[in-house]
Amino acid sequence: MKKKDVKFKANLLNLEKEGLENNLKNESDISYMILIPAFNVGTRIESTLSDIVDFFENKKKIVVIDDGSSDNTPDIVKKFGVVLLQHKTNLGKGAALKSGFKFAMSQNIEWALVLDADGQHNPAFIPKFVQTAEKSKNDLILGRRDLSTKLMPFDRYLSNQLTSIIISFCCRTRIRDSQCGYRMIKLDKMNRANLITNHFETESELLIRYSRLGAKIKQIPVSTVYIDKSSSIRRIIDFIRFLKMLLITMIFW
Repeated sequence: MKKKDVKFKANLLNLEKEGLENNLKNESDISYMILIPAFNVGTRIESTLSDIVDFFENKKKIVVIDDGSSDNTPDIVKKFGVVLLQHKTNLGKGAALKSGFKFAMSQNIEWALVLDADGQHNPAFIPKFVQTAEKSKNDLILGRRDLSTKLMPFDRYLSNQLTSIIISFCCRTRIRDSQCGYRMIKLDKMNRANLITNHFETESELLIRYSRLGAKIKQIPVSTVYIDKSSSIRRIIDFIRFLKMLLITMIFW
């Protein structure tokens, strides 16, 4: 095992231990909401919300954006007493994120902490994101997974590496895991960012537009739990959308 891999795993274990030992039942120095985009995750979101509530007791600051689910996702969310925003139809993860950002800003919230509904993102790292936001002068705090072909399919590994290289070039800073959706975003630049995409490529668009607005980016290690049931055709469509977003942001910024 390479020295950098050993160091990454050691830092990861330390951060996870800190998170498990420190919940967020006390008030933070910053105002933030936890945003969870969700689509047909009825079999997994109950466990996700249970874990998040253990760390963060203010349920009015936990917001699930249901993107037109056809299963029982909304019913499960309602049982937890958290805020539920709903799209009548499926508009895409990016559209769900934008609805969440808009709602947070309407409540005068300073930061949005985004994580997935399907259990990929361990809530034990929530305290570290918050502590990093409190102590640093960064505008974006990105989760960085331990990427390996042992942990994800080879084609997804290559896709992540390629898009991360492209995004790093556009942002003029090294982004090691551009596809990780576990992130904390300062909202003061959101209106000026003027996000125009609506699907998975929105996460990449946000990085590019924020960096061009002078955002400072911090990356912290998070654990890797890979859940991906998308078809090859779906992945090709997502990559085409990514390329289209890239072209638009480079030409029409």
